Amino acid sequence: MVLANWPADKYESVPFSIVIDGGRKDFGNFHYFQQIEVESVNPLLGPNEGHGAIYFIGKYFRTDFENAKLGCRIGNTLGSAMLVDSETVRCSITKTLPLVDEGQSLPVSVALNSYSWAKTEYSFSPYGVIDMYPTSGPVGENTNVIVVGKVFNNDLQESARCKFGTDDNYQIVEAQVLDDEHMICKSPSQSLSLPDGASEEITVPFSIAFQEDMYYPYTEGTQKFRLYNHPVTTEVEPDRASMTRLTEVYVYADEENGFKQRKFIFIF
Repeated sequence: MVLANWPADKYESVPFSIVIDGGRKDFGNFHYFQQIEVESVNPLLGPNEGHGAIYFIGKYFRTDFENAKLGCRIGNTLGSAMLVDSETVRCSITKTLPLVDEGQSLPVSVALNSYSWAKTEYSFSPYGVIDMYPTSGPVGENTNVIVVGKVFNNDLQESARCKFGTDDNYQIVEAQVLDDEHMICKSPSQSLSLPDGASEEITVPFSIAFQEDMYYPYTEGTQKFRLYNHPVTTEVEPDRASMTRLTEVYVYADEENGFKQRKFIFIF
């Protein structure tokens, strides 16, 4: 018989089987362990998709017994748990978390068998990007970019920032939170480093972050931003029109300066 006050330094595997109509089916061993205790969780804010890290601090964390399967959970979404030591578990967000409305959050927990979840009073607020406008801007200029998403109005909003580019080639700019679902940042005026001979027209990943880099805070969605050169107009036909009727106006641009198409039609 296993008692409720089973010592934390003792554990036992026992045979497990089911007997039905006199027939016995063995299912290997069942292991008893001391339930873990969670004392703190940090951070409680992070990206809804990407590689965000959450650290659980507590007691009786272990993986040194038969059938151990350490797991962590954010809401109803499972993360990837790694034992750091007997008092620390690192939970990585490997699946997309649902975005929540202002004032709401997702409960978090950890389990030694990915099933018997420890009771905690902590919850996690995932932030993320739903849309952005515009999705392009000229090279060398600061274009205001409105970002639409969730959980922007948080305790770390003063550290809000936008990232243009990949992990190896990027520019980071400050962002201003407008409300829980809107923030604004400017595209970088400095050009991203490009290979020799490459065009300055480039489409780069876009992401946002709030907390410290040690927690892998940047979102990893599908949003992208295109940098392009301003077009150079070469000709306008006609060069004048009547104010009293609609007129088609053709604007021609240099193909080598920003546009694939060099003829545009405007109706005035």
